[in-house]
Amino acid sequence: MTRVPDRDYVASLSLRFRALPWLGQFILFGVCAAITVVLGGVFAMIPLTLAFVWLGGDFRNRIGLSLSGARLAQFGVGVALGAAMIFTWCLVFRAGFGMRWERNVQVTGFFWLAGVWFYLKSAVFEELVFRGYGFVRLSESLGFRAAQALTAILFAVYHVLNVGMPLVPALLFTGMGSLLFGYAFMRSGGVMLPIGLHAAWNFWQEQLMASSGRGHAGMWKPVMAPGAHIPFVERYAALVLVTLGAALVIRRAYSWRRN
Repeated sequence: MTRVPDRDYVASLSLRFRALPWLGQFILFGVCAAITVVLGGVFAMIPLTLAFVWLGGDFRNRIGLSLSGARLAQFGVGVALGAAMIFTWCLVFRAGFGMRWERNVQVTGFFWLAGVWFYLKSAVFEELVFRGYGFVRLSESLGFRAAQALTAILFAVYHVLNVGMPLVPALLFTGMGSLLFGYAFMRSGGVMLPIGLHAAWNFWQEQLMASSGRGHAGMWKPVMAPGAHIPFVERYAALVLVTLGAALVIRRAYSWRRN
């Protein structure tokens, strides 16, 4: 006969966890999250996050992990904003460097839909790892700015180890993304806005900028004149501008929130 865990034992486990210093709680969460990365358990992050929410107290309102109408609306705003960022980036390159796009006929609608699924699940996973329970714990213990800085570094290192990005581009590009996603989390009060923003950015980056996290070509490939190229400084400056623009949109859209 299967034994049901005693309620007093479960409550005692929660009390023991809450008695740990914040750093111990954060490290324990980080170890569990790292195990899910190694095992490839993308959606294991959802129950893992909920488990730490329960152990550490009610963080649900701070994490915002729900399918309520308001949270789904935040996700939709994030999707629209992430797409707008890439489209704006492309317009800058078209105006400044004559970039144009050609249809990649080898990419079918099936691979396009597979990309939607891939970037949605990867955004859910990465946002719960980097902007979920651990991010809230860091913000409450060290302050939002310190949490942003530390998370951006960890996010960049993750891309170095997981994707093979060089360290400097990872710090500059994915670090910038991490700061925006963290700001979106703070202003909206949860992970749904950054999940939508993250997923749409990565998806349209593959479709229009030939930058793919899954190693697959997009439906449109950028084409430039022979010998022409976009210098690194200009590419990064364009990223900074569209990121600041997105941050201003988020600030205005969620100006009613006080965090």
